[in-house]
Amino acid sequence: MPCGKPNCRCVDPDQRHGPYFQLSWKQAGKTVSKRLSPEHARLYQEWIANRRQLEAIVAALHDVARSAHQHQLDAANAAADATTAPDRRPRQPRSRS
Repeated sequence: MPCGKPNCRCVDPDQRHGPYFQLSWKQAGKTVSKRLSPEHARLYQEWIANRRQLEAIVAALHDVARSAHQHQLDAANAAADATTAPDRRPRQPRSRS
């Protein structure tokens, strides 16, 4: 990003000032950006890594919960089928009188 001074070396893209650290996010449907100092950038990188790790753990917990829920449903359906299954014994013919 050039500094705006016409005779500065940063006018050449290969000799820009920097590095610059920037954080961007959506707020009320608009992109908001904030410049960060190198110290703050390191903190944000750590916080972002922690958030990604937390989101992965939460996603894994959701998978386990869905699997357990499906297992419980299958067990409940099997129990219900066992108690309401029709009698499989052959019927005795009725005598017609």
